[in-house]
Amino acid sequence: MQSLDKADGSPQNQQNLVRKEFDGISERYARRVASCRSRRWKDLAWVPRLRNANILDVACGPGTYSLELSRQATTVVGLDLAETMLHFARRRGHRLAASTNLAFVQGDVLRLPFASARFDICLCAFSFAHFPNPKNVVKEMLRVLRSGGLLAILDVVAPDNRRQRDLLNRLERSRERCYTRIRDAREFVRLFAGLPLRWEHRSTARRLVSFRQWIAASHLRLGTAAYQQAKRHFYETVTKQCDASSSPRLAGCRHYAYTVARFVLCKNP
Repeated sequence: MQSLDKADGSPQNQQNLVRKEFDGISERYARRVASCRSRRWKDLAWVPRLRNANILDVACGPGTYSLELSRQATTVVGLDLAETMLHFARRRGHRLAASTNLAFVQGDVLRLPFASARFDICLCAFSFAHFPNPKNVVKEMLRVLRSGGLLAILDVVAPDNRRQRDLLNRLERSRERCYTRIRDAREFVRLFAGLPLRWEHRSTARRLVSFRQWIAASHLRLGTAAYQQAKRHFYETVTKQCDASSSPRLAGCRHYAYTVARFVLCKNP
């Protein structure tokens, strides 16, 4: 297993790994997220000024949030590295007749193919663990934001406790080869330091995930050795999290409790 301190690798190698991984799981992943509309709305409700905005959905995957955003926004552009993911996003968009104000573009988060000051809102959801240079991703999102525009990030954050943080990162790497690492809340905050941004909103929420939900977003197939190993990792991590927690809700739990953070920052004039 890779050292947690050396997991990121070069940006190009990481991009190739992400593209290969998500091209391989795109159909399963798209099916998994297609039926979760109530959660998608909850995940977006905290982002202000959605109505009539021009929005960029960075690392959009199969268009989960792009499609919901298009119901209120003037225009939505979903960008992703994996063309197969975008195929499912476009297909769902056409099926739902949501193509008039919605477009999907293949591109690199480190070199967004858009003019500066193009968008009112840049959203990035559940993707920072795949970025080897997250600070540069934030800077590039900031470049395409208009003055007064909003940078909105929804993502899992790692526990403050180092042992629990290491357990979570090992767990995620048993499911996906393209993970760099999940950062804790303090590391996320440092990503915005020194940039022309001011805070609008910051909150966290706990989300319980079963093994079935967790494994559905992977390339692993039922019955394989890798699948069984990931299953052992999952329940071992759940047990250790329960043992370390004082929460009655987690006592005897067979779900992993993720902490999901919501960050909204405004670009200064």
